[in-house]
Amino acid sequence: MTHALRGTLAAAVALAVATVVACGGEPDELPSSPAATPTPATATASPTATPEPTATATPTPTPTPQETPTPAPSATPSPTPSPTPTTTPTASPTPTPTPTTSTSTQSPTATTFRYDTYDTTGAVATPGSYAFLADPDDTTTAVTTYEELRDGTATALLIHTSDANGASRTAILDSVRAGDLVEWQVADDCFVRYRITEVKAEPPGTTFRREFGVEWMTYAFTGCSGAIPADTIATLDWGPLPNLGGTSLTVPVVHGIFQIVPPGWEGETKAVGPRFPARDPVPTVYTTSLAEARRLPHWREPELPEGWTFTQAVSGDEPEAGYFEAFYDDFRLVVSASGITARYGTFEAVTTYNRPSGTIAHETLTLQVAGRPAMLMHSPHDPQDRAEVYVWDEATDVLYRLRGSPDVATLLRFAQSMFENTPDVPDATTFRYDTYDTTGAVATGGSYAFLADPDDTTTAVTTYEGLRDGTATALLVHTSDADGVARDGVYDAVEVGDLFEWHKADDCFVRYLVTEVGPDPAGDVPRKLLAVEWMTYAFTGCAGDIAPDVSATLMWGDLPDLGGTGLTAPVMHGAYQLVPQKWEGDVRAYEYHSVPADARSPDLHVSNPSKEVLDTLPYWSDPDLPEGWSLGMVLSGGQGDPEHGYDATYRTRRGGVGLGIVGFFHTRRGVDFPAAEGELSDGRRVTTETRVIAGKAALVSFSPPGPGNIPRFSSKVRVFDSATGGGYLLVAYSDDVRDINVLIAIAESLFDEQPAPAGE
Repeated sequence: MTHALRGTLAAAVALAVATVVACGGEPDELPSSPAATPTPATATASPTATPEPTATATPTPTPTPQETPTPAPSATPSPTPSPTPTTTPTASPTPTPTPTTSTSTQSPTATTFRYDTYDTTGAVATPGSYAFLADPDDTTTAVTTYEELRDGTATALLIHTSDANGASRTAILDSVRAGDLVEWQVADDCFVRYRITEVKAEPPGTTFRREFGVEWMTYAFTGCSGAIPADTIATLDWGPLPNLGGTSLTVPVVHGIFQIVPPGWEGETKAVGPRFPARDPVPTVYTTSLAEARRLPHWREPELPEGWTFTQAVSGDEPEAGYFEAFYDDFRLVVSASGITARYGTFEAVTTYNRPSGTIAHETLTLQVAGRPAMLMHSPHDPQDRAEVYVWDEATDVLYRLRGSPDVATLLRFAQSMFENTPDVPDATTFRYDTYDTTGAVATGGSYAFLADPDDTTTAVTTYEGLRDGTATALLVHTSDADGVARDGVYDAVEVGDLFEWHKADDCFVRYLVTEVGPDPAGDVPRKLLAVEWMTYAFTGCAGDIAPDVSATLMWGDLPDLGGTGLTAPVMHGAYQLVPQKWEGDVRAYEYHSVPADARSPDLHVSNPSKEVLDTLPYWSDPDLPEGWSLGMVLSGGQGDPEHGYDATYRTRRGGVGLGIVGFFHTRRGVDFPAAEGELSDGRRVTTETRVIAGKAALVSFSPPGPGNIPRFSSKVRVFDSATGGGYLLVAYSDDVRDINVLIAIAESLFDEQPAPAGE
């Protein structure tokens, strides 16, 4: 599609600026700096503009025969469409205001087509018909409800190339490209904007249809719900789409993680949620070194104008900087990155704040920055007021915030450049390697090899299977990566117990635990030798011999947990196999291991047994429990499954059963668990994810906070100890321990008492 149809950044800037703005939002959802956040006065909402009557965009070209190669002139844009007059940002401190109008009130153009048949069969065989599909490869999966159009169920659009008027739209549809936006609209309070993720091959059997991969970007929801009638009249707008918000907003819209409502709105809104799982604490860092700042988690930096410089950066939970907060040209520009506690916190499209200089009006607008949902907050009539831009990067669950700069246009250019450019120095914990050395020499930068014998470099593993089946027991790596950057500092800091990931693709990677840091190999070549054992791997994307020139990355530091809706391919994690929900591809067959003789427990069925009795159980370990809790019943041996070492219940201080712990030998390894967060029949939600607990592979299952949370769900933790072949299953029955982080802490305590070294 041409630049005019896609909408350039300059167009986004001009369309972003309307007359009055909102800066609302819950503090714990979008972190803000106290110095930069105005103190809101009582929100004085500007009167909502009277909505214009809905005008369905209905082009009326001269009817042409179906699929005429050359569409009628009235329905065909010129080869080079004239640019929108207001797309060039002004050089003044405050951009020229541009009215933000609802799509439905625009005059019909050659890129706005009317369709009158929603084909729930997926056939899409007649002009004016289309369907959104749940599975791009299966036309029988047409979604049938309005909710599915906007909740992520719809992943593809199948559309006839002739609209409801019989006019061929082939020329426009053939010019669509990945990254373009399209709006499906029934009314001002019922529409969805989609981003094109892929231009699919023409469906077989006819040339009268086109198919596109899509994902929702923005929607209005108060005007439609339930089943989609087959005769629903809708428009599909492929042209430049105006930003939403400000005084023109008449109904709530959801835009990525953001929800913007008209000023004074008292109607329906989308419930806040879901909340994200707790993450590991971010350490406190303060630095004036750009090189050190580039090592901060989720670092991105803008392309600065000539003369601008990096000033300083902070990171950490203690100062509440989050992943990082960076300052440029003293405090002229501030860029920060953080997680959020919940989606869909509401922001008023128009709000006012009292300042010593008088009342300042703010407006909030939706944007797209580098294909990501974004939100602009600014005061179009106060050039001294610092604007703010929020950009949500769904791939990493990170919210980026920019504030300050001379004007909105410049601030938006900064935001865009953060996702288009990368620092000259690569991420300090993710290194690219391009040579797998099957000779074991590892003599050049960017080379490495996994060894079967740490003491013999000629034992380089040569197959992908060998990397993940226990054959690989050591990593020999050159300390300079494929870009020629020396990584000695990171490798010298590696310790026993660290995790790293060898990553070729999302369906081909192995996570290893460092079991020993060996002495640097002899010779002048800078190399590091580490003893390793596998912890987690994905296997469906690679098999057979490893090519010497295969490119891969080695990722050190904090590795994200796997599972939930983000899992795209099966992974083995210790004794467990985690698969995406509804996965129909390859899985690993489980293995059966016989119970060792010394792992069998005596027959036992007793309440509150003595310490002497408990010590006869092969996997027994005393957990750290809440104050006042006590051991209740213990079963073992012939009283249960022979693989169980024991099955214990613990009572709360009130006498009820609060926790169950099973210690046992894993006879079956590789039994699969559904990983994706799943919605039960009554709307409740549960999820299963990987963890590493006390250096051991673990799975956690819990009901995430937010909509669909099951208040009394029995959270579970499973831990596998590869050294013994055994492990633990913990099940929470009391509210005191249902929080998954509390249950994980109890699981960690089972490994607190380590055996004394031999001879002591």
